[in-house]
This record gives sequence, C-alpha cells and structure tokens, in this order.
Amino acid sequence: MQDWITNSPYRVWNLYMGGSSRANCGALTAWYIAQLAEQGWRFIPTWVGPQAACSGFLSRMSYDPATAYTQGVAEANAAINAAEILGLTFADKSGTIIYYDLEAYDVGNSPCREAAQAFISGWSGQLQARANLAGVYGSTCGSAIADFAGGGNVPDVVWLAAWLIPYQYRSSVTVWNLACLPNTLWVNAQRIRQYAGGHDETWGAATLNIDSSVFDGAVADISRAPNEISPIEIYLEPDFGGDTSCFITAEGWFNVASCAEGWDDQVSSLKLLPGWSARAFRDADRGGPALCYILSDPDLSNDWFDVSTRVDNQISSIELFHQDACPRPYSLYLPLAAK
Repeated sequence: MQDWITNSPYRVWNLYMGGSSRANCGALTAWYIAQLAEQGWRFIPTWVGPQAACSGFLSRMSYDPATAYTQGVAEANAAINAAEILGLTFADKSGTIIYYDLEAYDVGNSPCREAAQAFISGWSGQLQARANLAGVYGSTCGSAIADFAGGGNVPDVVWLAAWLIPYQYRSSVTVWNLACLPNTLWVNAQRIRQYAGGHDETWGAATLNIDSSVFDGAVADISRAPNEISPIEIYLEPDFGGDTSCFITAEGWFNVASCAEGWDDQVSSLKLLPGWSARAFRDADRGGPALCYILSDPDLSNDWFDVSTRVDNQISSIELFHQDACPRPYSLYLPLAAK
C-alpha cells in the first residue's frame, strides 16, 4: 500500500467492513486502517448486508416494504457500530460515511424492487439521523439506483457500477451520462463511478487485483489521529461539508471570523465530542441570542436563535465548555433528538 500511495494515481481504498453478505476477504482492524491513513489513504467504508428479496444471495431482505425498512435501519446501526470499532467515526459514532452494497437483482420484479427501495430508505434515514452520511453502491441499471432518489430518505452519495471494457486504469472517465441514471440526480459532488471490474495493475513493485473508480463524491478521511480531534469542528456546508473546516481545541470563546476570511455568518454544521458543549451566538463577542449544543448537528437550517433568526449562516461567535451542558441561563438544543 505504501508502494501504491507513492507510485499510483489512486488515493482512496474500499473497506468491506462487514455484513451478512460480505465475502471472506480478510479481517480489518483499527490499527491497520490507521496505518493506511498515515500513508495518505482515504476510504470507502462499505457494508454488505442482506440483498434484494428476489436475488440469489443466501441473506435476503424481506419482500414486505415495512419489514424491509426496519431491516435497513438495523443494518445502518450495525454498520455504524462496526465503523466506530474501526476508528472511522467520532466517539459518539457520528461523522463518517458508509455505503451499502446492493448487488444487481431482477429489477423487473416490482414487489422486490419496492422492498429494496424501502430498505435503502431505512438505511439512509438511520445513518443521517445519527449524524453520518449515507451512500449506496450498485449497478445503475441492475440495482435500479435511480429509485432511491424518490424514496423517503435519499442517500447522500451514490457509488455507481458502470463498467468499461477492457478493464484498466483510465484517467478521463466521467461520473456522468450513465445508463438508467439521469444527470439531474445526485449532482453536487455526490457520485463515485466504478468503471472497471477486477483486473491486475502494477504500480511501483506491487501488483494488485482491483476494481477502479473515479471520484466526485464523499469518502472517509481519518488522516487526523484520534488524539488530535478537536472538541468542536465547524463547517461551512451542511453534513460537515465544504472545502475546509475550523477546529477549536480548548475551552473558551472565539469569534468565527478568526477561522478565516469569509467564515463569519457562514457556518452550516458542527461536530462536538461527547462531554463537551458549545454555545453558539448570533453576534460577535458572545453577543445577541444564543443556543447551546451538546450533540453534533449536521444541518443548522432547522435551528432558530429566536422566532425570526435561523442559526444556519448566522453564527458569529462560539463559547466552548468542557462539560456536557452549557451553564445556565440559555435554552438547550438537542438537534439529533429532535429530528
């Protein structure tokens, strides 16, 4: 892997974390993943659980949409637990992305297709409710990926299997203009495309058998060691997105403008470690109305300082406390419990 990070064009590696349909491809450990992260690798955490009800897999989801939905929720919880054990999440099991591997099935079987859609809705909704991003992998046609754009809980990112022959590295592959998937779906850096099936490639002195993908979507980055993770991290975009983030490492207060030019009144999501709390203020120097957070919040657009002022894109200062509740008197906001 060191040979490849030095000599290959690849920078992201898939991690089959678990699930009832995962092949016997070796055991992962947090230590091994941390070593890869130190080399510079980023990751696609992937969960391979029950497959479509009409598939040929031994482990299959229910034909009943309501049951399939609850199965999707359960798989999301199991995958989050596995991700935490592997060091891919924050201590509160938030802050990562996990893709569900849904292999191709008989998409002409309508009840089977409806159940798969319900399952992925349960999967996505539970990951999102626990402050993670939800992804799904599958064939654009054979897994009916477009169906998931119309479900109750839409995946944040899709990993699309659309292969080109011969299987080989290609530097000019695009994530657009794929069969069975309109270009109007998942358009904001929300696509990965797997463009080649299993084949050997040699970079440096190492030959590996891989599938190849091109990226315009979210992956997991744990390059910052756990002991370097700050109590609070703020982001310019919802779902912990944006080109940069601002990390605060100690108790006390700060003006958001100190992060960098353009940060004042632009924060749209925040992460908090367990045992910490943060009071967000509308105005600089701890001025104006404020709200207390004790949990990570991936989307501040639903939060209000008062009846007329949203929190999203309105935070100018933050006070950080090394305790699980802000000192009184301030209203307490529990975003994940309320959503």
